[in-house]
Amino acid sequence: VLTVNRNCFTPVPHVDSVVLTADVHQDRLNEDVLETYKLIKNLYLNRRKTIFNNLKRYIGEKANVAEILKEACISENQRPEELSFEKFFNLYSVIKKSSKI
Repeated sequence: VLTVNRNCFTPVPHVDSVVLTADVHQDRLNEDVLETYKLIKNLYLNRRKTIFNNLKRYIGEKANVAEILKEACISENQRPEELSFEKFFNLYSVIKKSSKI
């Protein structure tokens, strides 16, 4: 929707921010969409942590997290802001398939 200049914040960050909007169609809402949203929300609670560390708190066991990330083709070192929506949906699908949530 718009770009917010870094000078609008205190302390001033090193990057500008962007405001996004998403249209939610009630007829398209289903459990998978809502659960994917919950996953994304949890991964952004500590967005500077890696996906691996955030997912470890969400799922639990380190070994399972590594397997899930490998199957979802996501590096353990990536951070939430580096993933596309498609990657998040794919990650949720892999987690659901492995019955970890």
